[in-house]
Order: sequence, then structure tokens, then C-alpha cells
Amino acid sequence: MMTTGDGPEIGSVLGDQFRDNPREILVELLGLANQPQGMDRLLERLVVFLLEHAGCECTAIRLRDGQDFPYYHQHGFTPDFIELENSLCALGANGNLLLNENGDVMLECMCGHVLCGRFDPTKAYFTPRGSFWTNSTSDLVAVATEEDILLQNLRGRCVERFESVALIPMRSEGRTYGMIHLTDTRKNRFSPDLIALMEEISSIAANVVARKQAEDALRETNKRLKLLSDTASELLTSDNPQQCVRHLCEQVMDFLGCDLFFNFLAERSGDCLRLNAYAGVTEEIARSIERLDYGVGVCGCVARDGCRIVAENIMDTPDERTWLVKSFGVQAYACHPLLSQGGRVIGTLSFGARSRTTFSQDDLTLMKTVADQVATAMGRIRLLEEQRRLYEREHHIAETLQRALIPPEVPETLYGYRFAVRYLPALREAEVGGDFFDIFDLGDEKIGVLIGDVVGKGLPAAIRVAAARYTIRGYAYLDPRPARVLTLANRSLCKDQPAETGMLTAFFAVIDARLGAVTYVNAGHEQPLISDHRGIWEELGNPGLPLGIMEDADYLEDSRRLNPGERIVMITDGITEARKPGPDLFGVRRVRECLTRNLTSSIEDMADCLLNAATDHAGGQLQDDAAIVVFEQADS
Repeated sequence: MMTTGDGPEIGSVLGDQFRDNPREILVELLGLANQPQGMDRLLERLVVFLLEHAGCECTAIRLRDGQDFPYYHQHGFTPDFIELENSLCALGANGNLLLNENGDVMLECMCGHVLCGRFDPTKAYFTPRGSFWTNSTSDLVAVATEEDILLQNLRGRCVERFESVALIPMRSEGRTYGMIHLTDTRKNRFSPDLIALMEEISSIAANVVARKQAEDALRETNKRLKLLSDTASELLTSDNPQQCVRHLCEQVMDFLGCDLFFNFLAERSGDCLRLNAYAGVTEEIARSIERLDYGVGVCGCVARDGCRIVAENIMDTPDERTWLVKSFGVQAYACHPLLSQGGRVIGTLSFGARSRTTFSQDDLTLMKTVADQVATAMGRIRLLEEQRRLYEREHHIAETLQRALIPPEVPETLYGYRFAVRYLPALREAEVGGDFFDIFDLGDEKIGVLIGDVVGKGLPAAIRVAAARYTIRGYAYLDPRPARVLTLANRSLCKDQPAETGMLTAFFAVIDARLGAVTYVNAGHEQPLISDHRGIWEELGNPGLPLGIMEDADYLEDSRRLNPGERIVMITDGITEARKPGPDLFGVRRVRECLTRNLTSSIEDMADCLLNAATDHAGGQLQDDAAIVVFEQADS
């Protein structure tokens, strides 16, 4: 146990739980991370968790926000310290942001080095994983030489106030999400074992943040699409769309965080615009602009020219067209023309904000879509064109989300084993499917191979896929026994959602390259097939209970050798249930026949042929997502 001359034993700060059961701490963290809660609540509880297990005075989490990493939650730091140290962006003499050769904002201090992956593993104050820690900043600075370039960026406030400092990056799949910051005014508060534990905690936290951010993005996209769908539905079914514009635009205004909107319509005489609907200004102001000439103000210029105008930082702009909205205290304003099918301007729709100076591209896209919907409803025209454009947008979003839930890179070979994967989303009606797979390095020459299928479609299924994949992966890193992994994952998933909406199937195998063996467990999934060099295919294992149904379910695993010349093929029911309209499924028999015909082909060709055969049987378009994973020994 490490001690100091005038301080307490370091181990005493951590307590018996860390000394005896560091794995239980990580299991506790996984349980915390898998509880249903928002990002803010999760990170708030994570700070408390760190405080309990790190035994230091101050803990904090920095989280990525654009190109900066401000503090998201903290405990123990003073308000003035947080205010002074919150931003890591380097500023020039004139206050402008300093950029590196790649055009990215430069980050200051040792925090910036750690977050950007700038470290020297030969230095005692860095770990091989890029964390920085010291038990005495005063001693470290005192012995620093001119060659210690990385130490020259330590900001004085951190050095002056704290002796023990640890900066642990939060990284997942090559992306930095933030950093854990631990400090203490006393010396010798940390040990190598504690820092190693904090790095494991940071890795899990990064995976959880990645999952939460993906879930938040999916929910935000779903809200945006629902808003557009509801707006279009009400406008196109209303007997008088002009009267429902205010109600709908107020919903859009609230969603965007705007403070006012104006809807002008062109008079039939064509000599001016008439105010049809508005919100955010007094009736007196509305009466004063009830009629607006073409070319007057932003809206008049948009109606005259038929082009959108986006005015930002209005209080500092010399643009004369903004004089009217500037008098309303507006700082950001966007006005879109309402166009008929033939391109004639029939009015304008605009939104303004007093509390922000700019709009995001997503904001402008939403405004444009609403303006188009209003124009369509006003004349009952452009209906088919608008539906096609909305479908293409939703289709693109669904495809993007689908790709985000599939591993970006799968190793072709690992520890002497060769892998081939195929994934084909059905993307019917722009829905996100529930099939998933994963192949990942567990270390110690072991490989995790996962395939599964979530019940349902759309946003709930996509969130469930993300939760299942990261939960199984997280438990596998702690204990790579397949039965133990799925038993723990099932308990976490059962707590998350009810069985009627949360059920999923999964087959999880662990390859031990040193033993040439495969250990596996099946939770209600399609049984994989294993072949020998004679072309005899056998089903692997017996399906157990799907995940997410019974919290106390136990799963049993089995093992067998994978000899040279043998292959294992894992599939989802999108293959076996491929069919044209009618009862004739592709089925397991056709799967076996296809695999037998391609027994001497490479595993890549075998996977391609199986996917193509199922697709052809379905008439060229699968009705469900399909995933295939094939693996064998590389020297076979």
C-alpha cells in the first residue's frame, strides 16, 4: 500500500471495496449506466460515483460541445474556478479562436493535450492509454525541464490550487467524448491501480455517452419528423388552412426556440402583402404592418425576389432590409417565400429569435419544409411533389440511422480467424430495422461474435439495438463467458422496457484462438450452422429464452472445437423468412442447400451467395432486414 510522510494511506481513501473487488465497482457502474435516465441525470450520478470511489476532493466531467469541452457536471470546484477554466479554446491577442493546421480549434492546457491524444508514454505522468496524473503538481513543475514541452502548457490555476491531479480521456471507437477530471489539494491521493480503474470507468462512461447521444439524436429526429408529419396532415385536411397556420406555426416556433413568426399572403391584386397570421408581437404592432409593400423590409424583399433571406447578428448588421425586425428586438430572422407549383410567390413565412443570433442548418431546413407545406395547403397544389420530397428525406434519415447502429469496421481476420459479414436493411417505408451484429476483440486472444434481432421497427427498435449491443459488449469485456454475459445483459434489458416491447433474440459466441474452441449461448435466435470439410451441416446449440422477457432467466453455454475446414454461419430470420407475397419461405432447407453448393468457395462468396439466393427468392426485395456472419480458421 502506498503511503506518504504526512498524509493518510492512499488505500484507506478508496476503501475495502476497491482493494478487494474492483470488478464489482465496474458492475455497479454498468448497472447505473443501464438504468432509464437522461444524459444530464446519468452524468450527475456518475460524478457522485467517481467521488465515492476515487476518494478525492473534486471530481468533474468535461463533455464535447462543438470543438470545446466545457464542464458538464462537477463537485467540489469553486464557481470562479469553473468560470475561468470552463473553456479550453485557445484565443489570440485580439480574442479570436486560434486554429491548427487542420482548421480545428486549438485546445489549451494539459486537458487539451489529453483530449487531443497528445502524450508521451515514456513520461511517468502519462499512462499508455493517454491519461495524465500526478500526486504533486508542485514537485512535477519544479523538476520540469525545457524538453518537457507538454508540461509547459499547465495552466497556473490548476497547479496553484491542487497537488493531486488526474485527467482521464473518455474515448469510444476512436472518438473522444469528454474527460474525467479528478483533483485534490493534498498530495499522494492516487495510485496506479486507482488510475487504471478510472480508465476502465472512463471507457464504460464513453460508451454510455455515445449510446445516450445516439438515443437523443434519434428522439430529436423522431420529434422533428412527427412535427412535419402533423403539420402536413393538419394543413392538407383542413377546410381552411389559412386559419390553422397560426396554431401550427406556434408549434414550430416553440420547437425551434423562436420568439415570433409572420405569415404574409400576396393580395390578389398583386400590389402588396397582407398579414395572415402572426405571434410574438402586440396587436398594435401587427396592425401597423397589416399591409406590406413589395421590397419593404425582409419579407417584402423575399416576396419581390422569390428568394429566402437569412439575417443573423442583426444588431450588428448594416443591412437596411432588417430595420423593421430590428425594431422588434430580433437578432436572428429567416424568411422563406411561399411558392406555387409554377414558381409564383403567393406569400412568405418567417421566424425570428430575440435570444439567439444564428440559426442552425437543421433549423433552416425545418423552416423551409414548413413554408413549403403552407404553400401547398394554401393552393392545394404541389401535394405529390411535397410527399415525394418528404419521403426521400425520411428515407435518407432512416438509412443514416441504420448505418450508425452497425459497426463501422469489422475485422477481416483476427487471431488467426477469418470473418465475412453481410447486412441488408429492408428500409421499407423508411423504417429502421432491428437486426444487429458485432465482432470485437476481447483481448487474451479471444473474440466476441454477436448477432441478434430486436422485435419491432422504427425508433424504439433502433434504441433497443443500441442498448443491446453496448450492454452485451460491456459485460463481455468484464467477463467473456457467454452465458454470464447474456444473463447479466438480460437483467439490465428487462429493467429497461416491458417484455411486450423489449424482447430480442441473440446468439453470442466467444472464440478462444489459443484453444481453437468456440463457446456459445443462444437466446431464442436462429440456430447457426456448422459444417465440416465433407459438407455436412449441423445446427449449433439449442435456442434458449429470448432476452428482455424474464429478468431471472439463466442461460446455458456450450463449447466445441472449430477445426480447420469447418465454418460457422450465423443468420437472422430475414434470410429464413424471405418470401414473395405468400407462404413459401426461403427456409432452413434452402439455406443448407445454398451453403452446400458453396462449400468450396471463400467465406465472402458464401455470404454473398446466401444473401443473393434469399433476395432472389423474395422477388428481388427482402421484406425484412437480413444479417449474415461467417467465420473459419484463416489457415483452413
